[in-house]
Amino acid sequence: MAFGSYDNDDVKVKGDNGTDEGQLIGTVGDALKTTAEFTDQSIQDAFGRLRVSLPTIKFDTYFVENERTLTMTKKEATGGTVVRNATRKEMELNVTTSNTSRAAYQSKEYIHYIPGQSTAMEISARFDSGTSGCVQRSGFFDDNNGIFFELDGTSLYTVLRSNISGSVVDTRVLQSAWSLDKMDGTGLSGLTLDITKYQIFYIDYQWLGAGRVRFGLNIGGKANIVDERYHANLVTSAYMQSGSLPLRCEIVNKAVISSTKTLRWLCGSVYNEGSLDTAVSQHSVNRGINEVNVNSGAFTPLISLRLKAANNRATIVPLDINLLSTSNTDIFWELALNSALTAPSWVTAGSNSIAEYSISSTASTGGEVITSGYVSKQSNISPRIEQQSIKLVADFDGTVDILTLRAKTLYSNANLLASMSFLELF
Repeated sequence: MAFGSYDNDDVKVKGDNGTDEGQLIGTVGDALKTTAEFTDQSIQDAFGRLRVSLPTIKFDTYFVENERTLTMTKKEATGGTVVRNATRKEMELNVTTSNTSRAAYQSKEYIHYIPGQSTAMEISARFDSGTSGCVQRSGFFDDNNGIFFELDGTSLYTVLRSNISGSVVDTRVLQSAWSLDKMDGTGLSGLTLDITKYQIFYIDYQWLGAGRVRFGLNIGGKANIVDERYHANLVTSAYMQSGSLPLRCEIVNKAVISSTKTLRWLCGSVYNEGSLDTAVSQHSVNRGINEVNVNSGAFTPLISLRLKAANNRATIVPLDINLLSTSNTDIFWELALNSALTAPSWVTAGSNSIAEYSISSTASTGGEVITSGYVSKQSNISPRIEQQSIKLVADFDGTVDILTLRAKTLYSNANLLASMSFLELF
């Protein structure tokens, strides 16, 4: 804020260009009482606090090298496809002309909401030209709740989706009714939006059940806030069921359309205004005193961990493992994501836990090896997993990730014990 001139006894702050950038209310000579009102809302976070902290990235995705299949999941229906364009380094969501053709791509993780911190997201995406019967969406949402931009035919909306009543309700505001900037050349930004060009869609929000939601478009390096929704002191129930949601783009036909359409997605991120310190629960599972005998042939699973089916929109973050060899031989071990298990039997990790584990599997094959190492004879190791490097989540249809600690010997048979500690976010 630039402090320029004062107008008599009622103090008014003016900028160097003569515009009112803020306002001080008080009387010269008295104890000064101050308020500040900013016409540029992008310099405040969702709680109205002046943005002075560095944003902390909670989730990011881009498709320069691959589809990011470990962290992203897709839904294709009635001829719709989600494919990576290796030349353009983007994901292409395609629909046919058929009714119900659909292509959706979203983060597997429901990014954990932290009460009291402003959460923001940005997605760079390009909607195809609008046509009757085709709906294109970009934002922070799933099938039941969320906040997103929507091009329905040729009409652009900001949308708040909620299943708080037991039925999904989309509350839409047409571009011509946006509360802050209609992006038609007459608003505060002076910009006229071309929705068929690549846009950086911006959303920040308080959840807290009754918080504020803001929609914006980052153009010229600035988040231009175009519409906002208020709920505190206005609603009798939470405006949506949870503040933890996935990043998603999707295109879907609700009727037969005249030609095929493609929504293009370059990248996206979710970040918090400040640190990631948060209240989470920590748990541990182990084999107790039940040793498992392993040999130098195929890997033998020691412990496998996953989300309970009822909590498949939560997140498990593994912390560390402990592996003990009680035999006189050396061990090679791996942590594998989504390996095929033979005969697992799952038990709860605790009555207050969202996880379950298995120590009964007899074989583990394939999967993505996350980390590995060696244990010398009659010794143990406790390697700590780099926090946030592995997250156990679920795909679009609710199929959960499985993390397995498995081992084999370098020479003769050995008896092993193991444990695994982890955080839970929900």
